[in-house]
Amino acid sequence: MKFKPLTEAEEAIMFKVWEIAPPITSVILLKAFTETRGWKSQTISTFLSRLVDKNYLSVKKRGAANEYQAIISKEEYEQNFAREVINKIYGGSVKRLIASFVESESISHDELEELKQWFAER
Repeated sequence: MKFKPLTEAEEAIMFKVWEIAPPITSVILLKAFTETRGWKSQTISTFLSRLVDKNYLSVKKRGAANEYQAIISKEEYEQNFAREVINKIYGGSVKRLIASFVESESISHDELEELKQWFAER
């Protein structure tokens, strides 16, 4: 399944939603993001509406409040994002991705050995 891209702010909200046990309300998110980003209630509401429209969140009315729940898991999002990067930058080749890390010395010898073992076990 291909997901619609998220802005940095939308992604921050999704990571917070994944972190907190569902269901989650805008009040909970407002508290978290007022402290870290200075966001107001309307800002949170706008981002939540966008995430519902993009099918990342579902919403249920509970009295005067809306409760939100993730439709996709963090793991699904990460896998989709990784696949898009590999397709876009490395022409779909995981080997080219790993080679770029090895050639730029961005991966340690120990990490490379762990990868070799992981692949061998598959």
